[in-house]
Amino acid sequence: MESQNIKELHKQCVERLKDLIAEANRTCSLLESMTEFPVTLETWQRATNQRVSENDAYGRYQKVRESLFHVIRP
Repeated sequence: MESQNIKELHKQCVERLKDLIAEANRTCSLLESMTEFPVTLETWQRATNQRVSENDAYGRYQKVRESLFHVIRP
């Protein structure tokens, strides 16, 4: 693979990891705000939506990370 393509893949990997971290931080904030149990339906829906967002971000990161590690392997 050409050096320019590897650099672009590397850039995407870093960007997707940052996105994943941002989603994980949102999840953490949401979980920290939960102090009463059982939670309300609204809180449950927000948590469920956030879980989907974090899982999607993880999937995008994992895909590009695997591609990057495949091409940089010695």
